[in-house]
Amino acid sequence: MEPMRPVDYVEHQDSVVERRRTRLWRVFFGFLLVGQLIALTVFDVDFWWALAATSTLVGLHEACWFAIGRRRSVV
Repeated sequence: MEPMRPVDYVEHQDSVVERRRTRLWRVFFGFLLVGQLIALTVFDVDFWWALAATSTLVGLHEACWFAIGRRRSVV
């Protein structure tokens, strides 16, 4: 058996913007999950209304990041 050769590529780190976006997405998703659980248990919101609200908020979150990225690329 031949010995293993060293890897001939270098992993690049994510940019600061990507790390920030990932961190904010995790925080947003955590708050969204907690809010959805509260809406379902405390306020007795129907599952489909909670799903519709969640889909709307995720869409607005992605639209916000799209607008921020577009503004930064124009400047």
